Amino acid sequence: HLQSFDQKTGALPFLKLAEEIGTDAKYDPISPQEKKSPITLYFYLGKAYHLNYNLDKAKLYYEKFTEVAPSKHFLFADAVLGVQQVGHAKVITAAPVPFNITNLGDTINSPYPDYSPVISIDENSIFYTSRRLRTDSSNLSILDRNTGGYYDDIYVSYKDRKGNWQIPELLNINSDIHTATMNVAPNGQTLYIYRDEEGGSIFESSLVGETWTAPVKLPTPINSSAWETHLAAAVDGETVYFVSDRKGGFGGRDIWRSKKLPNDTWSEAYNMGASLNTQYEEDAVFISPDENTLYFSSQGHTSIGGFDVFSSKKDAEGNWGEPENIGYPINTADDDVFFVTSADGKRAYFSSFRKEGYGEKDIYLLDLPEPQEVKLALLKGVIIPAPGDELPKDISVAVTNKETMETSFYTPRARDGSFVAILPPCFDYNVEYFINGNTAGTDSFSVDCESSYREIKKTLLLNPVLVGDDGKTVFVSTTTEDNNPATFKNFFGYNANEVALEEEIFRSFIKNLKIKAEMFLREHLKYTPLYSIIKRCYKYFTFPSYAPGFVLIRLNPSLSCTLILF
Repeated sequence: HLQSFDQKTGALPFLKLAEEIGTDAKYDPISPQEKKSPITLYFYLGKAYHLNYNLDKAKLYYEKFTEVAPSKHFLFADAVLGVQQVGHAKVITAAPVPFNITNLGDTINSPYPDYSPVISIDENSIFYTSRRLRTDSSNLSILDRNTGGYYDDIYVSYKDRKGNWQIPELLNINSDIHTATMNVAPNGQTLYIYRDEEGGSIFESSLVGETWTAPVKLPTPINSSAWETHLAAAVDGETVYFVSDRKGGFGGRDIWRSKKLPNDTWSEAYNMGASLNTQYEEDAVFISPDENTLYFSSQGHTSIGGFDVFSSKKDAEGNWGEPENIGYPINTADDDVFFVTSADGKRAYFSSFRKEGYGEKDIYLLDLPEPQEVKLALLKGVIIPAPGDELPKDISVAVTNKETMETSFYTPRARDGSFVAILPPCFDYNVEYFINGNTAGTDSFSVDCESSYREIKKTLLLNPVLVGDDGKTVFVSTTTEDNNPATFKNFFGYNANEVALEEEIFRSFIKNLKIKAEMFLREHLKYTPLYSIIKRCYKYFTFPSYAPGFVLIRLNPSLSCTLILF
């Protein structure tokens, strides 16, 4: 029962029966004449009471075990830890945190274990690990001898335009060994994974079109001859935090850090120190997008049982603060691992077994009652091709910091043309879109210093393709910020009746109106015979940077075009 996932509390009545028989310090496990119970009974009784939240009795039996067992017993340290955890549990369970928890549903979850969620920075895709039977049954006869279940596979699900999760897809990088999710880069196109190779190592795979490349093992010092179980990468990809049980730590698995050097190699691994690591096990590290909050699971610190999820804040000097238990009932008397937050710090995704779930472990979404303040801007862009056209293959986006002149390049996702970029505050930015090496559109915006989390939404609409006199392909495009105002009001002063065209709010209004008009034409006329004519007419017109901006195309009896501007 104690080794099961859903019947742990059922162990207690059997252990109580064993206690009635009595224990023998010289218990012989192979003698048919043995009538007593081993002294390990006291440890397991402590564990069973712990899982049933009978904390006083749990402490009693943990301590009873330490009194009769030698200090070198393989369960002695676990019993000492159990006493500490029970003490923490009394305090933390007495003040439950009001989490609002939602199961992600049976589209994502299954009757099998589903866990270790990894969320793209825009929350439009979720990668996770599952031990389910594949749709094509290709893993039907490939079982883990230790568990009797299927091996870990990685799946991905994408949200549709209405925000609903779609049927998960099996990634092409899975094999007949354990392959599990760790972290995804902010661009959503580099995935860090665990593979049960060479004792357990960290790999990465990149998205090319709609296919993930063959996993490549990360170099030393990130990987070693020891066991590496998890990794989180900073948004710039220059720093990684990972978990390893290599020599030089505080005990078991610790959290380590490595930075990329100017020659593109990695620095020696640096242990994150006693403020984060304990003599017990740490795992499942996650770094917030602004790199100011570190989440991880630990058996030590103020754990109330098994692994608990903790958070640590970084101060102005770069030092990590005392880890805080995120609270009950997210943390339980059992293991609680794999906790990641959204870019704005308001939501979190985690995996857990709960009686109302679909399987051994399910993936849940929760609203954080005290969101961490995140100071950054998230550029969420999408490139929309003309109706009937596919997204050009040779397309990229360059985001330039106007002050530092540092430029980062992004590749839109082939599936839907989306891309994301994380931007520090207090700077002005330029955005330039390239297709086949030519500029297809530009935009600019500012991120002020005072704002906390902010989303900047940009859309690039690709008009029908034109072929120039030189034979080169030219794209006519228009950009817009989705959250620009859709209405404009102006209250004139005395003896005034005009709106200055240079007013920013008016320009934004006209710009948005123009895009809405174009999207209306595309959406509502693309299935009519007239659309091809309108499209042909439309390509001859170029628009000024702002007013006049609303476009109406009138077809004359001769099928010539008249452009009406408002």
